Amino acid sequence: MAFRRPLKYNQNKNSTSAGGDAKFQLMSNEDIDRIRQQAIFELSKNPVYDLRVTIHGDGNLDTISDTRITSAAAVSGTASSFPSDPGTALFGTVNTNYKRLRDSTDSCGFDSNAYLYLADTAPRPLCLDSDRGQILMEMPLQDVFDTFIRPALDSFYADVTNIGDSNNYMRPGLYLIGGGTNALHTDASVASRNPAFGVDSVVFQEVDSADVVFADTVANPGAFAAGAIGTVGSFQDAATTSTNYYLQRTINPDSGTEYFTQDSISGNVVLPLKYEENAQKAYGHPGLKQFSRNEFKDYLQRAMRFVSGGETNYRHYYIIDSGATGSIMGSAIVNTEIVSPGSNFQTRLADPGASDPNDYRGQEFPTGTPSAVNTQYLKFVRH
Repeated sequence: MAFRRPLKYNQNKNSTSAGGDAKFQLMSNEDIDRIRQQAIFELSKNPVYDLRVTIHGDGNLDTISDTRITSAAAVSGTASSFPSDPGTALFGTVNTNYKRLRDSTDSCGFDSNAYLYLADTAPRPLCLDSDRGQILMEMPLQDVFDTFIRPALDSFYADVTNIGDSNNYMRPGLYLIGGGTNALHTDASVASRNPAFGVDSVVFQEVDSADVVFADTVANPGAFAAGAIGTVGSFQDAATTSTNYYLQRTINPDSGTEYFTQDSISGNVVLPLKYEENAQKAYGHPGLKQFSRNEFKDYLQRAMRFVSGGETNYRHYYIIDSGATGSIMGSAIVNTEIVSPGSNFQTRLADPGASDPNDYRGQEFPTGTPSAVNTQYLKFVRH
């Protein structure tokens, strides 16, 4: 199979010649590049792979764990004195597992029916068969893939690591992780759709779900209270949220995005030619006709879904992974906690109004600054 240049029809409607200047031409590299960009955009409207946030803990991506320390267990003294400091070895830990990302696949995009439509039912662009004396023919399906679809996906996949740059709109439909509860969007049109959840000031990117993927909580040393020391063996959990992580998605906010150009001189839109069955009805022979915009967009979307869903090295999926596999998508997901907490032993007399006070209690509270204990990533894997 091979790269082929499709035919296009070029008519200069401003020509002074009778009927205007009209001719068939091979598409230029620029024409083909624009078709590839349109193919990427069409796939983003109806991707084979979809990532979603579920709050039920039934996601199929790996678990992300949040850990934080609590106070040590409360201890008691004698009937007339406070207990001695037991040291920092008995601090407790709270573990919360998040399994909220679900990756789903829409297999109807690359099943046998999808192939039959692309190969037999739908018209394909026309080209010249140089092996048989420049005979006009339909592009073989694999040549359609080699000319438009595989290069479009190669470009798309090669660029996933650049999400967030000025060309973000060229890669719609990618998922990534964004952290922070107060980051605001600089694009007012996008921010208005997600007023409470910003996306780190990246244009053409929006929060996909208001539910967090992961919440990193840490112990707040200033929130532990001597007056709240409980009975023997009880703990205090003074938690604060360090960072919330959300699923975000790159977008092109203009649903009418058009990469098919209209020639400023001829007024003609650059689209491939196709056979039109029974165009010359009196003779029963096919004629030639230019694809309509919507018709060719539909074909590109179907072809992109077929290749990106079922062809080796053009499929992709998402994983939660701290290793080397795949491309990192967005912010690192960091679990922080106070790793080596210092001592802050506090005491409490729980019955000061009694005639014979005897409820003397003590508890060790953690001090220190949180640091990263585990870092994971959402990753895009091509396979």
